[in-house]
Amino acid sequence: MDKNHNRTVLKKLVFFSLIMFGFGYLLVPLYYKICEVTGINNFLEPDTVSENTQINFNRDLTLQLDANSRANMDWALVPVTKTIDFHPGELISFEYSLVNLSDKKIVAQAVPSYLPKEFGAFVKKIDCFCFNQQTFEPNETKVLPVTMLVSNDLPKDINFLTLSYTMFEIEGLASKEINGFN
Repeated sequence: MDKNHNRTVLKKLVFFSLIMFGFGYLLVPLYYKICEVTGINNFLEPDTVSENTQINFNRDLTLQLDANSRANMDWALVPVTKTIDFHPGELISFEYSLVNLSDKKIVAQAVPSYLPKEFGAFVKKIDCFCFNQQTFEPNETKVLPVTMLVSNDLPKDINFLTLSYTMFEIEGLASKEINGFN
């Protein structure tokens, strides 16, 4: 009976371990599918905008642009313009500049963040460097465009907005491309 009990316990442990491994393995695709269905975290694809957006000339908004990089990164990301005055519904375009200060190739991805937090729900990005990974050659400077509009539905008490981009290096990708593993 002792051997049978041990085998039963072992079978249960193996079964539950496989189930837990499978669940862990499926979490990432499941997360992406949930985000796709609910529209959450959809910052890597352009938004669609109707051709006739009404500009509210009776309301002024100010957008402050900001940029961040992880510590110890050999690049400088800065907005070309620090602030933009505009109206809700107006299509605005602006640029960031990134300089690769290193002597190596870098592949990076930008992630936007919004202040106040609810501002992000009213942004429609048509073109953004954050949609794709960016490759920077050694000592290269690139101008990175953004085109967006802010919906007329933005709450009336929000008039000052901040859009910040943080660049993250895609670890190891540049070295794989250099060594021919692309």
